[in-house]
Amino acid sequence: MIRLRRYASRLHAEHAAMHLRRSGIEAVVVGDYVNQMFGGAAAPKMLQVELMLLDPARRDEAERLLEAFESEPVELEPGWEDETSPELAGLDLSAFDLACPGCGYDLAGLAPAGVCPECGAEYDAAALIFKRHGPEALAALFGGDAEAPLTRRVRCRECRHDLSALPVRGRCPACGLLFDKDTP
Repeated sequence: MIRLRRYASRLHAEHAAMHLRRSGIEAVVVGDYVNQMFGGAAAPKMLQVELMLLDPARRDEAERLLEAFESEPVELEPGWEDETSPELAGLDLSAFDLACPGCGYDLAGLAPAGVCPECGAEYDAAALIFKRHGPEALAALFGGDAEAPLTRRVRCRECRHDLSALPVRGRCPACGLLFDKDTP
């Protein structure tokens, strides 16, 4: 397995991987939030995701496909906004460890969006969950039969660290092993 590209957006990386898979080239996206510039736990975090090619022999073909993919403009279908809006009535904030971005007040038991009763700062629980846990944590809010990743316990194969609240693919924060929750 070799790295083809690094992306700052998981969505962009997943679209590139999907483009390769449609052409018969197996690719996966791995990554997570990482501390910037050796700053330790208090440093700001940035998203770093990598597009990985499973068959190194197809690297040149994959590179050509990615160059063509990245040069094509993305065209969105009319009405896409309606299909991408989550059903916030089903959001249970107690399932997430969320705090007000202004003062740290515990948001459990409050509406999915509103004003913090402690400091008056506006909050959007869906945006906070997305930022902290990734888009997979909101999958159940979009209908269909998607399983919310926080409803099942997933542990690292190496150190048994709980990976349940992490995105589908990434690196174990305890031991550094790459994981993919979709792979048994």
